[in-house]
Amino acid sequence: MGAIEEPGAGGAPGAPPTEPDEPAGPTGRRRRVLLYAVATAVLVSAAGVGAGAVIRSSAQVAAEQPPPPADVLTAAVERRVLVDSVVLRGQVTAVQTVVVTPVPPGGGRAVITRLPVPAGGSVEPGRPIAEVSGRPVFALPGELPVYRDLRPGTTGPDVKQLQQALETLGFTSAGDAPGTYGPKTAAAVKSFYTSQGYDPLPAQPDGPARVAAAEDAVTAGQRAVEDARDARRAAAGTSGSTAARRKETRATEDLTKLRQRLTEAQDAAAAMVPATEVVYLTGFPARVDAVAGRIGGDVTGGLLTVSAGALVAKATLTPAQKRLVQVGQTASIVSEQNGLTTTATVASVSDGQLTGPGTGTADGGGTGPQTAFQMVLQPGRPLDPGSLGEEVRLTVQAAASTEPVLVVPVSAVASTPDGKTQVTVVRDGRREQVEVVCGMTGGGSVEVRPVEGAVLADGEQVVVGVRNGPA
Repeated sequence: MGAIEEPGAGGAPGAPPTEPDEPAGPTGRRRRVLLYAVATAVLVSAAGVGAGAVIRSSAQVAAEQPPPPADVLTAAVERRVLVDSVVLRGQVTAVQTVVVTPVPPGGGRAVITRLPVPAGGSVEPGRPIAEVSGRPVFALPGELPVYRDLRPGTTGPDVKQLQQALETLGFTSAGDAPGTYGPKTAAAVKSFYTSQGYDPLPAQPDGPARVAAAEDAVTAGQRAVEDARDARRAAAGTSGSTAARRKETRATEDLTKLRQRLTEAQDAAAAMVPATEVVYLTGFPARVDAVAGRIGGDVTGGLLTVSAGALVAKATLTPAQKRLVQVGQTASIVSEQNGLTTTATVASVSDGQLTGPGTGTADGGGTGPQTAFQMVLQPGRPLDPGSLGEEVRLTVQAAASTEPVLVVPVSAVASTPDGKTQVTVVRDGRREQVEVVCGMTGGGSVEVRPVEGAVLADGEQVVVGVRNGPA
């Protein structure tokens, strides 16, 4: 017979065993509450894991997307005249700009005693533009700058320039050789100074005193000759006639020497032109651009800035730019205030190197201190006088092809490992490499010539880059 299970030992037949009965009372209830809380936490956690597997952020979605298809950037092949230009910033200035720093002859305190022309005022030839310690500074026409004092006996091109300047003002030095500071030139200088209310300085400080002494000596010598002549006449036919003639001869010789000394003294007292009292300007009327001082103050540096001649545009070139720019090239001057454009030509490019604060660039930026070269542009028509000192944009046509050529952007040209150059042409949706030979460049473009057997035509599209995005 089979075993008989006792009732109450485990429940229905085949059912899993059950937990023993929980104790009654508060302890049993607390255990049931804890079990419910644990079960709930397990269910919530499982639900969160399931949701995380289904819900994704927009950033995740974007990151998991495959990259968009590549797309090429193209540009057209052009047939045109290729121009290489240099673009930079410059300034409108006069042909000549002079900083005047007066110093009293002989040194001493430099006190500003007169400023007849204010800033912005016009300068006329032969008129004083400043007075320092009672001495004038005259503006005269001329191109050669002052570099020495001019006095009797001086010769050279600067003397000739002085003579010509005085001649234009009505004070002639005719009688003196051109370029020689003789008595006629000295007389012209004295007349010029006197006409402006000033006494010219003597060539030597003691010149007047020497003249007075020499004149007295000549007077005494003339009297000695007269006395000797009378004595000779009185002794004629007598034994003392020989001695009398000898005395007259010696007196005459002495008078000749005294007269030579008088001439030398007169030269020492003749009018001179100190280098500090003249400034030569290339054209009139000239302008006083700035005054750095006041009456009664000391001259501590450049007192006046004076400009003369027609207005031009000046800029500094880097060594690389200088290699592209030559005298006679076509250029343009663009006012950044009103947008007006004036055609111009390159008038000069300095040979000497200037160490400048930096050079301008077309975008308004600049470089640090470096070697630079000054360039002057001559406008095709006179610039507005009000544009003096204005910053302008300058464009110089450095080079141009003699006839239209095939042109592509520089970025379209690539080099192959074997040293050849090529462009990639898009034809019927396909890319084809065309071998080319490059010529001149300019403005971001380059001249290209297909090699023998290759074909490249105006209007075809060449690849200049690749971008990511929808076609």
